[in-house]
Amino acid sequence: MKVLTKMTLLACLLTTSLASADDRHPALDSKFYVSVGGFFTSRTFNASAAGSTTPSGPSLNVDFDSDLNVDDSPQLAIAEFRWQFAEKWNLGLQYFSSTRDAEHTLEGTIEWGGVTYEVGAAVAAESSVDITRVVVSHHFRQKDGHDFRLAAGLHWLDVSARIEGEATLDDGSTAFAASKASASLPIPNVGALYQYSPSQKWLLSARVDWFSADIDDYSGGIWNANLSANYQVAKHVGVGLGYQFFQIDGTLSEDRWKGDLKVRIFGPTFQVSGFW
Repeated sequence: MKVLTKMTLLACLLTTSLASADDRHPALDSKFYVSVGGFFTSRTFNASAAGSTTPSGPSLNVDFDSDLNVDDSPQLAIAEFRWQFAEKWNLGLQYFSSTRDAEHTLEGTIEWGGVTYEVGAAVAAESSVDITRVVVSHHFRQKDGHDFRLAAGLHWLDVSARIEGEATLDDGSTAFAASKASASLPIPNVGALYQYSPSQKWLLSARVDWFSADIDDYSGGIWNANLSANYQVAKHVGVGLGYQFFQIDGTLSEDRWKGDLKVRIFGPTFQVSGFW
């Protein structure tokens, strides 16, 4: 929540400090908008799959970053697409993916998916998150360089986590074992988008999507927010800098995953965009 508050304050400062102009950034009036770029992230991945970590206590999530030494600063690709299919209606898509793995000697006992890995065990771990955002938005105001929209859609979440290595069996013996949990589910969301073009060259944007409820196999909340500034370098081409924040915190009850899931991905982005 602190990150979202800072992003909102920054958006307000940017939009109030720049004078309005008659010219608008062409992306506001384009039928199609496409951008691709890099996402320089920080990430946390905490989860349980009928398991726990000790000696901290029972029923705790496994922290894949600290407990298993999985890299918490991956560099990702990010892509977005928008299509204005009617006068006041837009379809938007966003996609980014994070898969990290590591090998590690355990400093504490971990139970994952019904398998116990003791202190000193050599294990390999992997965590993966794929997020696809699909929304339909409606223009409520578009005048003098200002553009405000409300949106509804869903985030399609694919998530998996795997640990394999020297496991302790019920009889006290050890053997190689692999345990994996995965889930694939849609999470609906509502959101808002505000864009401001102080001149033909500049477009400032702030977007937030949110949802919190019990839906089928998922119970919890989701946040997805973005701040960005785009500069037009050619007739149909722009470059942009931004800041992306994504968080999911909930409980899964699928056959392939029963347990908690807490993921946060955030960091600056750089994107090249096209609009026509």
